Amino acid sequence: MKPFSTWSRSGLLLFLGIILISFNLRPGFTSVGAILGLIQDDLGMTHTQLGLLTTLPLLAFSTASLFTSRLTRWVGFEMTLMIGVVMIGSGTILRGLGGIYLLYVATVIMGGGIAICNVALIPLIKNRLDQHAAMVTATYTLGMSVFSALGSGVTAPLSVNLQWGWRGGLMIWAVLTLITIPVWMIQLKSRYAPKNQNAHTVKGLNLLKYRRAWQITIFMGIQSFIFYALASWGPEILISKGFSIEESGWAIFYMQIVSLGAVYVMPILADRPGYLRYLVLIMGATFFLAFGLLLSSERWVLYLALTIMAQATGGSISLSYYLISKSTQKSENTVKLSGMAQSFGYYIAAGGPFFVGWLYDIIQDWNTILMLFFGVICFYTYFSWMSIRDGVVETD
Repeated sequence: MKPFSTWSRSGLLLFLGIILISFNLRPGFTSVGAILGLIQDDLGMTHTQLGLLTTLPLLAFSTASLFTSRLTRWVGFEMTLMIGVVMIGSGTILRGLGGIYLLYVATVIMGGGIAICNVALIPLIKNRLDQHAAMVTATYTLGMSVFSALGSGVTAPLSVNLQWGWRGGLMIWAVLTLITIPVWMIQLKSRYAPKNQNAHTVKGLNLLKYRRAWQITIFMGIQSFIFYALASWGPEILISKGFSIEESGWAIFYMQIVSLGAVYVMPILADRPGYLRYLVLIMGATFFLAFGLLLSSERWVLYLALTIMAQATGGSISLSYYLISKSTQKSENTVKLSGMAQSFGYYIAAGGPFFVGWLYDIIQDWNTILMLFFGVICFYTYFSWMSIRDGVVETD
């Protein structure tokens, strides 16, 4: 407990609550990719329809993000996050109770809850745990990534080996919200609003006019585009190369587990002077190498590709959150940048799962689709480089 020796009791309770919330932010999405084949067989869905299913959470992320900053001003960060967690749990349960229509509607509810939590967590940390922001950001991103991996790896065995079916495999993740809600209720007494916030400052800065805000937003969108395309269709790509449904899920689980080092270390390294430029160049090169190796059908090469891919995807998500937190001077602008980056950014990301599924219905060849990602990586490298320029959004 030595690293926490300077923390107050309230700070430690807040830290615990943030980590528990982070556990809820990815398995609802990654669990679907692991069992798309089971859902398709049961409900008779096309690849395009399945692509829409995996895209809907991202569209919900985008739309809900537009309104989250306003919600935090009405009810505070803590109540906003509670609303988000309840929506995640409700959507997770409902999507296993009906057919295609309810599956779609419940997925939107769940995605909206995830978006609310995504947007509100970053400025909450800046306001209440600013002295520990890098460590807290690294830790909650790590927790998010661990359970993202578990969603990919555990869902297929639960659905197939334990014969829970795809419905049980999806609904089980609501347990995380049942654990989080009573712990987070402690925070509702705080009702913490952004520091120095008033009507003038909130309305005065239009981030849509700031170049750096757009560069961070597009970077957020492209790195999410890559991750969610892989989370949704990675198992299907591996199945086409000889993996079983269970092994393909565990392979994506493996990719996310070995990304944890990059997830945790990235914000800490990024905080050191002079490191950012080298980090973004290394990640761009890593993406190029990983997608090239994925073209192989050799099992050991595919696992090597997943290992390398993990470092780029893990580092990218941490870097995007770090940039949102560190690229503004005022906390109210952090709220707005977080909402903008995760709204417009996830609109970009939403194209990943749907576009890949639609392309596969037309092309019927995964390697051709993988090669198209080389162009995506060029955009990724450019916008990551532009996002790390000296200065902040307000002065750009």
